Amino acid sequence: MQVLVWMDFGESTRRVEKLIGRAGVDFQPTSDYLTLLKTLGAPPAFLDAIGKLRPAGTPSTYSPDQEADFGHLSSCLTLASQGQFPAAERECQAATNSEPSVTYFALAEVLMRDQKYDAALRAVRSAEKADPSIPEVHNVLGAALASHGDKRGAKKEYRKAIQLDPDYDSPYNNLVALALQERDLKAAYEEVREALRVDPDSAATHNNLGTILLMQHDLDGGIAELRKAVLLEPNVAFRHSGLAEALIMKKDYESAIAEYQQALALEPRQAVWHAKLASILWQLHRTDQALAECQAAGQGAGFDDRIRNGCEKIHQQVGLSASQPGTAASASSGGAATPTPLLRLPLALAGAGGEVALKVQAMKPEEFAAAQERATTGDADAQTMVCIAYRLGRFVPQDDRQGLGWCEKAANQNNVLAEADVGLQYVYGLGVARDAARGLGWLKKAASQGSTVAIGNLGAVYANGLGAPLDYAEAMKWYQMGADRGDARSETDIGIMYLLGQGVRRDPAEALRWFRKSADKDYAYADFLLGMVYQQGLGVRRDGKESLKWIRKGADLGDPRAQTELGWVYANGVGVNQDHAEAVKWYRLAAEQGDPRGAYGLGVRYLTGQGLDRDYSEAEKWFRVAAEGGHGDAAYNLALLHARHFPGQAGPPDEAQAAKYFRMAADQGIGDGQCYLGKLYADGRGLTKDSVSAYEWMLLASQHGAEWCVQELRKLETGMTPDQVDEAKRRAAAWKPQPHPGFSY
Repeated sequence: MQVLVWMDFGESTRRVEKLIGRAGVDFQPTSDYLTLLKTLGAPPAFLDAIGKLRPAGTPSTYSPDQEADFGHLSSCLTLASQGQFPAAERECQAATNSEPSVTYFALAEVLMRDQKYDAALRAVRSAEKADPSIPEVHNVLGAALASHGDKRGAKKEYRKAIQLDPDYDSPYNNLVALALQERDLKAAYEEVREALRVDPDSAATHNNLGTILLMQHDLDGGIAELRKAVLLEPNVAFRHSGLAEALIMKKDYESAIAEYQQALALEPRQAVWHAKLASILWQLHRTDQALAECQAAGQGAGFDDRIRNGCEKIHQQVGLSASQPGTAASASSGGAATPTPLLRLPLALAGAGGEVALKVQAMKPEEFAAAQERATTGDADAQTMVCIAYRLGRFVPQDDRQGLGWCEKAANQNNVLAEADVGLQYVYGLGVARDAARGLGWLKKAASQGSTVAIGNLGAVYANGLGAPLDYAEAMKWYQMGADRGDARSETDIGIMYLLGQGVRRDPAEALRWFRKSADKDYAYADFLLGMVYQQGLGVRRDGKESLKWIRKGADLGDPRAQTELGWVYANGVGVNQDHAEAVKWYRLAAEQGDPRGAYGLGVRYLTGQGLDRDYSEAEKWFRVAAEGGHGDAAYNLALLHARHFPGQAGPPDEAQAAKYFRMAADQGIGDGQCYLGKLYADGRGLTKDSVSAYEWMLLASQHGAEWCVQELRKLETGMTPDQVDEAKRRAAAWKPQPHPGFSY
């Protein structure tokens, strides 16, 4: 006889009777076996189904040897559940005489848990040899092959399992997992549809369907399916954490917090969940709660240097010792979106050019030609206009270096707007090698002549530690100087200081006063910030209607951040009826101003065909704008487009360009981008073949949430020397994210 050892209690109990019927015998569970099931946490319904197969008190028809083998088998799996893998392996080996299929199957489970993948593969092949008619054995054999990176072999075994039992949902879901790893959404959907046919109440299937929808940028549909998975398996912690990740994408932070708390109630020692929860709470300014989660993360399982560094950052920002033992938090979590409720206006978007840009943009070609002529004769105002034209790429090719040359000519004639702009370019290294000291000198010269732009940028330099030590008191001095001159931007920055408690006591009410003061001057960025304050309840009661009012005002006044946010509001139906065409309108307005987030949003619309016709060339165009502006997710999508990843794309892949943008995404810590970059290095496609670099990036990817890369990493390691692996691990340990200097996350 052959009897399957049931290891997955999450599937329906109807399969118990079906499995026993397939064995062709009346299964008579021994007392050891029933005790084993209880030890492994089988649900009561499952135990009842097993018990009904032999009425209580019925004598066993097993021989003494068979009874002994069941005893060894029980002992094997009990020891495995306690983590005693060598002893468990010995017990399973002792039971192979009378129950080879069952025992080798169980032995494979033990070896997989002990990460002895080669031995596990041999064991499950022995189980298959003993009885090739059991679908579950082929399913597990597929999983073993997949763990070795043999996707083709895994698919073959999953298909065998389905051929033997078309109403077995687990191999369908395993095929979904492989398709998702390969980013083949069409194949994944076909398999998940079959899994739903077999069992419409499978939590795993609804979870997989939710993942597919999220990858298709259908947030609402994806979240709905993940919620179904949670309802079907409310006591499975990772179901709650997966839903939390999706809710963060939706910016529903309160619900995400609740789901992480549910996950931690079930598995309280998961450091990464504490860390992610800390990150959200910190961004929402719930400092005490964030620090408590830091403490819990430091005492949990899976605590690592990445989490420690995030916690240290939180402690530094609240003035606590970053070296306190047992503290941790998460500043990043492998690709999960985290809220950034308020962004200080980046210097690159607040330069002196803003005062000239509108004039340049409004010019006719003949008017600009006349300005160019005046610039060559030494007219400082005209030289500044030509400088900004090069910055914008208006009438002339975009070229920061050429622009700087013209601004320096004007600055040397004491043109205050040019002085402020030259200072900005040296601080940021725009068109020139970065020279913060020289940049500060130009900014201070312009400030001494009353330039509010230079004054505001000096405040930003000290507030952000750009080319000067981080000094909130010095920043506040410059901001106050600008505010005294009626500068709306400086007033807004003072509001940010109060809201975040930077150099002053945190005071949301005072922050709101400064924001309103600036908004009264129709400063669009202040309107946007007021909208975000009401959206996220920062010092005021959350008020979606009030939030939308201010965001719309900022968008109407032309602020690209407000326009992007309004695009998101319509794309997701937050407080308004969902309207993809309206979302496209606002994303486009922001994108045409060069806003990376707006360009990314517009690129996603073209990629998915939401609100307009799908157009990969337009998607590529706008993702490039966003990527060059520092948007890592846009760089990742652009790389996929160059790799011809999406169905229906024409032409051969451009692997060199794909490698360029995967590298940009990888540098910013996007796990999937790191894995793809590693694969390009491993295969020598678009890059010189380099196993050490491949391993380095795949290892980083596996640490940044790209779980699909773990198998790729194992496959790569088999062809490397120990010295090569050690060097790759050394590089990965030394790696630090490299965010784009002009992009605030």
